[in-house]
Amino acid sequence: MSDILVRFRPASLDIAGVFRLFLADYSLAWEREGNVHYQRPPKTLILLHGYAGDETEWVNQGQTELLCRRDNLHVVIPNGYTTFYLDRPDKGHNFCSYLGHDLMMYLRNTFGIAARREDVLIAGVSMGGFGALHTAFAYPENFGGIIALSSGLIQHEVSQMTPASGGNGIANYEYYAMTFGEPQKLLESDNNPEVLVDRMLAAGKPVPRIFMACGTEDFLLPVNEAFHQFLLDRGIDAELRIGTGKGHNYSFWNEMMEYALPKLL
Repeated sequence: MSDILVRFRPASLDIAGVFRLFLADYSLAWEREGNVHYQRPPKTLILLHGYAGDETEWVNQGQTELLCRRDNLHVVIPNGYTTFYLDRPDKGHNFCSYLGHDLMMYLRNTFGIAARREDVLIAGVSMGGFGALHTAFAYPENFGGIIALSSGLIQHEVSQMTPASGGNGIANYEYYAMTFGEPQKLLESDNNPEVLVDRMLAAGKPVPRIFMACGTEDFLLPVNEAFHQFLLDRGIDAELRIGTGKGHNYSFWNEMMEYALPKLL
C-alpha cells in the first residue's frame, strides 16, 4: 500500500487541489489469500470529510488503511475545506466540478484508477455526506455508489435564512449565502440535491446505488429521513439505516462503513 499526499492545479479551482491517496497493491500475500476482494482489480473509494475537516480527518479517525488493504481499494481523501463541496459564482471555487470531473480525470490520467463508474464509490460524513450525494447526482456517470453518513442536508434550513435571522449555531448567514448562494433561490438551484435528482431521472441517467445512515441521537436525523423519503417517492431504491442511541461521531460512522461497503462492493 502506498500513502501519497498530492497537490495539483485543477481548472475548477484557483487554489491547489489537495488530496491524500492510498493505493492498493498486492505486496502482502496473507491479505490476498481467501479474500474475495482480491479476485478482482482494485476499486476506488472517494472519502469526504466533515465541516472544518481536511484530508487527514478520515486517516486520524476512520479506518482508511484497513479499508485499502482488506477490501482492495484505492482510497482518495480530498480536502474540501468548508465548501460543502459546491460550486460558487466567484471564480476558482468550483468544488463540485473539481470533485465530479477534474479530480476524476486526474486520477484516471495520472494514476490509471477510477476508470469505470461501477468501480467508484463516494462516501462522506456530515458535510461530506451532503457532498457525496450532491456530487454523485451531479455526475452520475462517474460514480456507481454512494455512502452518505449523517449527511448535512441543510438546504431547506438555509433557504429560510435572512440577514436579520442570522445563521445557526455553526456559522453565520454570510457564510451560508456565500456557500449555497442566495438562500431564497436555493431550493430551485443546482446546490439543492433534490434538483439534481429530478434532473438525473428526467435525463435517464444511471442512478448510483445509495446507502444512508444516521443515529437517533443525531441532530441531522430528521433531514436524513426526509431526504430518504424524497428518494423513495421517486422510485429510487435507497437504504437508510438508523442507529439506535448513536450520535454524530466516527464511532458510528466507522461501524456503518463496515456494514455498507460489502453491500456496495
